[in-house]
Amino acid sequence: MPNFVNDPVTSTVAGNENAIEGVSEDGRGIVGKSTSDYGIRGHSTESAGIRGSSEKGRGVEGWASDSEGVVGISTNGNGVWGQAEGTGTGVLGTSKGEGIGVLGSCEHGIGVLGKGSIAGRFEGLVQVTGEIHAGRRDIYVGNVFFHSPLGQQNLVNLFEDLERLKEKVDALARK
Repeated sequence: MPNFVNDPVTSTVAGNENAIEGVSEDGRGIVGKSTSDYGIRGHSTESAGIRGSSEKGRGVEGWASDSEGVVGISTNGNGVWGQAEGTGTGVLGTSKGEGIGVLGSCEHGIGVLGKGSIAGRFEGLVQVTGEIHAGRRDIYVGNVFFHSPLGQQNLVNLFEDLERLKEKVDALARK
């Protein structure tokens, strides 16, 4: 393999051929290294700047020791977008330590938005440190439907109503 020292290489093609192609049977096809700048940088005016694809492995991986593994920043689009075509998860966040699996924050808008036939599901303890506003007056607890004529209620009244509902459900269960 040729070794170029202080001799940058530029390859230009006019058609749709690859300007640079790295092919390897067992090693990496292309490796880029830098001490203080990008190891590899890609840019395109109308397509993805860098694209990774794989038949059996991850399409793109990002690894870091003391910073983010993957960062997505966009001026007008989505910073990070995930889509699952089958039964997978569109975006998955996990934390193996004491960290947070998924964090959503926004300076002036909605931190986390869920849409779907079930907009949100929580398995485990749920802690709320702010207010809860219910836009509808109908509440489902388990398979029991409860209609509150009071409309939007503060959290204290809501829990009192739910406690009364639980007592009624328990009484019906004992019959």
